[in-house]
Amino acid sequence: MNRPDVSVVIVTYQRRKDLALAMESMVAQRGVSIELVIVDNGSTDGTAEYVRSWGKLPTILHCAQRNLGASVGRNVGIRLARAPYIAFMDSDAVALDDDLVRRLLDAFQEEPQAAATAPAIYEDAERKHIWFMAGYPDKGGYHDFHRSRSEWRDPHYISTCFSVWRREVLEELGGFDPAYPYIFEDLDLCARARDRGWKFVVLPDAAVQHRLSTEGRVRPADGYAHRLYTERVMNRFYVLRLGAKGFLRRWRWWLTPEGRECRRIAYIDFPLTLRQRFILFWWIPALTLGRYLLSKITAGRIQI
Repeated sequence: MNRPDVSVVIVTYQRRKDLALAMESMVAQRGVSIELVIVDNGSTDGTAEYVRSWGKLPTILHCAQRNLGASVGRNVGIRLARAPYIAFMDSDAVALDDDLVRRLLDAFQEEPQAAATAPAIYEDAERKHIWFMAGYPDKGGYHDFHRSRSEWRDPHYISTCFSVWRREVLEELGGFDPAYPYIFEDLDLCARARDRGWKFVVLPDAAVQHRLSTEGRVRPADGYAHRLYTERVMNRFYVLRLGAKGFLRRWRWWLTPEGRECRRIAYIDFPLTLRQRFILFWWIPALTLGRYLLSKITAGRIQI
């Protein structure tokens, strides 16, 4: 088999109908040779049977026995992919331009330091409601929705809903951190790439639709369990990057008027009980810091 220009890795779980739309949008791509790498995370809805019978593009199918999470699933896809460029595509995403992948590949020639390229991502096929343009955190570390829907130059991170990466960068970074099953996995990957001098390029006039399917979701995005997960992974992310002293300074900042206002905005659509506030903003940071210090002591190299 000839080596493709790009391998499109799609991790999916219980989304056969959504996946079919994603795959068909890759068939329409022109000016580029594509292989699909489908990692099925233990679906029972006929996903594997559909992929095996599809046959419109060269396709590699990996069937996991259980839901591995997005990060582990994508790492499997990276190992199976054969192309020098690897695209990550959510199973509920649809390319809206038939030259999308070609343009994202061409962008690498214009920016040699680009680790990855990405399009604008919309909630609708008519491109009226932007979901994500480029990622910027606010001062507290939460996602800055306003900037991320209106700016695109020199982003801190891009979304793996759809983006194309240099294979060499993914191998250099060791892929995704399995500690982030979903959410923060792309931010963490991008942060590690930026640490090594890589950049990200967004093409604002190229477009993908994120259909925001509710099928196969492990936890609702508007519930407390989602907030619990977010605070856990965000605290882990920052203690690893800042160390104990930096993490404590960040924790103290949350007690300032500026910090409290930042958190109020972050949770403005989800009123918290006192118990929930204690767990999210005191118990989780304390537990995270304790585990971090214990890991350093166990390794015999405590660094504060």
